Amino acid sequence: MKYEEFMKITDKWSDSDKLRFLMEYPEYHEMIMRFLLHNWRDSICVEFEHMTWFISDNHLESITNYPEEVEE
Repeated sequence: MKYEEFMKITDKWSDSDKLRFLMEYPEYHEMIMRFLLHNWRDSICVEFEHMTWFISDNHLESITNYPEEVEE
């Protein structure tokens, strides 16, 4: 099923309902990633501080492109 078809069928569902369904789907990792990537918004509640914690905890410093300036 294509993304557009899925979204048409689930048009009235909440995002939580869509994600709950996808979590139960056998190939949920791929489906959730596709769902999230298509629904990414310009302004979301991701804090850079939380990202730095994740980067540090997972030793991702060497492969992270830090921004020159961080908005606060």
